[in-house]
This record gives sequence, C-alpha cells and structure tokens, in this order.
Amino acid sequence: MPRFEPRLFSRLYAGYVVIIVLTTLIVGVLVSRQVTQNSTREIHQSLAVRSELLSEIAREALLKRAGSLQQTVIELGRKTGSRLTIISTDGVVIADSRESPSNMDNHRQRPEIVEADRMGSAITSRYSETLQQQMIYRAVTVVDQGRNIGFVRVSLPLTFIDEKLLQLRLIVLFGASIAAIAALLLGFYFARRFSNPLADMTEIAEAISRGEFERRIAINRQDEIGKLAGSINRMARSSAARMSEITADRNLLAKIFSSMVEGVIGIDQDQQVIHINQAAADLLDLSVEYSISKPIWEGLRIEEITSALQHAMETKDLV
Repeated sequence: MPRFEPRLFSRLYAGYVVIIVLTTLIVGVLVSRQVTQNSTREIHQSLAVRSELLSEIAREALLKRAGSLQQTVIELGRKTGSRLTIISTDGVVIADSRESPSNMDNHRQRPEIVEADRMGSAITSRYSETLQQQMIYRAVTVVDQGRNIGFVRVSLPLTFIDEKLLQLRLIVLFGASIAAIAALLLGFYFARRFSNPLADMTEIAEAISRGEFERRIAINRQDEIGKLAGSINRMARSSAARMSEITADRNLLAKIFSSMVEGVIGIDQDQQVIHINQAAADLLDLSVEYSISKPIWEGLRIEEITSALQHAMETKDLV
C-alpha cells in the first residue's frame, strides 16, 4: 500500500476540513433559518385558514347569540389540535374548545381582540392565564352585511410550535452532518490519492539524487501527476544511461593512463589531484591513493613543476 507524506497530507486535508466545516455551518444556519421562517409562515397560514373557517361556522350563532356551538367547537378543537373561541362584540365568550364559556372572563380587552377590532385580524403571542402557558393567537372579526357581529379566535401553544421547529432543526442538523461526514470521507480519499504519488515521487527523486538510478515510480495515471511521474522515470533512465557512459569513459581513461609510461597528473581548478597514474607517482615519489583529492602542492615539492602549473592555470597556455 502506498504511503503518504504526513505533512503534505495533513496540510491538504486540514484545509479541506476547514472549508467543509465552515460551508456546512453556513449552509446549516441559512437552511435552518429558512426552515424556521417557512414553518412560522405555514403556522400563521394554518391559523388563518382555521380562523376563517371558524368565522363562517360562528356567523349564525353570533347573529342569534345562541350557545349551541359549544359542542361543535370542542369537537373541532380536538380534531385540529388548536384552541377555538367565539366571542361577541361586547367580549362575552360564546363558545370555547377548552373551557366552559361561563367560567371565562370578558375578552373585549384582550390584545388580539382589540387589534382585530381595529384591523380586521391580528396575531399575538402572550401568556394565557386560562391555560397557564405561552400561546400564539389569531383573531378575526366576523362580519355580516358590512357590520361587525363578533370575533373568532384560534390559538396554539408556543411549546407545540417550538417542538416542531426544534424537530425541523434537528432534521436539518442531521442532514448537514451526514453531508459533511460524506464530504470529509471523500476529501480524505482524494487528499490521500493526491498526496501519496507526490510523496512517492519525492522519495524517488531523492534516491536518484543519491545515485540510485534504478528506482522507478509505479504510477499508472493519465493526469498531470501521471505525466510528472513519467517525466521523473524518463529522467532516471536518462541519468542512468549518462552515468553508465561517464563511468565507462572514466574507466577507459583510467586504463589508458595506467598503461602509459609517461607520468600523467590531472588536477581541477582548485589544484586538487583528480587523477595520477602509477608512472607519475613513481617519478615524483608519490602515493596514488594518498594523492587523489589532495592539493597538488601538498605532496609535490618540486618548485619548477608547481610554478609551471600555476603559470599555465593563470595564462591558460601550455608550458
């Protein structure tokens, strides 16, 4: 299994993780906010539909000031899961799905009723003394022939709405978490797929720089990484071929120099001995092994030779 370079992989994957986490948080917050707004709008629309339906049912009872709707309102409230109230223009409760109208206070000054009397409809959130909990109310006026004949009110507990919104947020959070985990797993796979070949190529390149020209990168890909691996492999083969040629030429020259009866010494720009044949070593009373890579003047004490060598190097001329 190919290894991967920890530092490269860690940096690459860490950047990817940061992007995924930030994106998930931003998208999650935006989606949660949108879901909350949509859910709140749907609840308001649901209250509007229920209140309009209740106003149609209550019109006849309000005209006759009859209390025959109590059982009907209780049944409708049970089916819709909401509290339904029918109120006369003077604030007297005619029917209510949760309480007996005779036990209820006058509702003429309730905020939603006052606002509905002024605007035709109203939505408020407040604490219900009757039910002992926070409620959201929608009240509308009941009109007959252009005349206000009473009010109907539909309400839901805010705990119910909060629970629904919490459930929706949890669904959004769960979906965002699943998407983030999937993205992180895919990112891990692709980051490792990207970093492993680079780590292998780095290792092979370092081996080639040490002279291990037989090493090759085993990558069979057609993308840019595959092309780079192929280029490194070709460079390794070319370097191996050139090194073989250089070695062969050097060995040939070494044989030629060794077989010559004339003394031959090769030096570089720093006057260090890079080659000396046995004939030269014998003539100058030097050791071949000791002289290699040593300055020429360290072992050679003949001033005429060192002076002539210095002159030749300075003038680039033969002496």
